[in-house]
Amino acid sequence: MVKITKVGAEPSLKLSCPNDCGPLKYGRSIDIIRKCTHCKKCKGIMLSKNEIKEWENNKIPVNNKMKKNKLLAFLDTGTDGALDCPQCSRKMKEIDLEYKKSRTMSRLEDGAKNPKKIAGEIAIDWIPVIGALFQFTRFIGEVGGDLTKGKLEKSVTIDGCASCFIFWFDRGEIVQIMGNDVTTKSEVDKKY
Repeated sequence: MVKITKVGAEPSLKLSCPNDCGPLKYGRSIDIIRKCTHCKKCKGIMLSKNEIKEWENNKIPVNNKMKKNKLLAFLDTGTDGALDCPQCSRKMKEIDLEYKKSRTMSRLEDGAKNPKKIAGEIAIDWIPVIGALFQFTRFIGEVGGDLTKGKLEKSVTIDGCASCFIFWFDRGEIVQIMGNDVTTKSEVDKKY
């Protein structure tokens, strides 16, 4: 007998993490406030076609760019990847996306992907006077870098299943998609 669990507003089969961490859970995760299907161990997030559309129309966070990014259209641009779809077990497509980001925002985005990496910086930031000087100096350096060298070119690779329209976002990738104007690598290559 197949056990049915709730994923968003759609019933589906019991799902396992594509990274082989175990079963996926539905609810709120530490990284994302909205309810979604996620892995408690690797912090990955799975979104269905309907959930993508709901997230596109959500105004929180204020700079949500998911609707502009049109994720579903990117499924045709991907190449065969290594991960199995949690729903249909077919190989998902790896979709390489690119965007530009200021150095300050890039540092914050990297912190969302790997919070342990920035734990030391956060500790320094909270020391009176020293923390403020550290933050100010770092900010001036980052702004100066943006002005002289331009914004950083960043990339993110997400996984999507073209047959059942499921997307898998590893930890922090959803933040990159929601906060940036992403394009496929082929679109970037056409510009140059």
